[in-house]
Amino acid sequence: MATKQHTTKPLSSLFRDPVLRAAFKAAERDGLAPAAVIVDRPRRLDGGAVVRPELEMA
Repeated sequence: MATKQHTTKPLSSLFRDPVLRAAFKAAERDGLAPAAVIVDRPRRLDGGAVVRPELEMA
């Protein structure tokens, strides 16, 4: 039976913009936002193609 593995990380760590990151860090520090979010591992394509319905209609 396969199980999904989740990792948690602070929401502020997901932003590259330093101003936005600082704002989320401050909110986390003040208790205004969740301290952590569940992050799935990024999806990858290992060969094959991505199906896009709008391209099939052309």
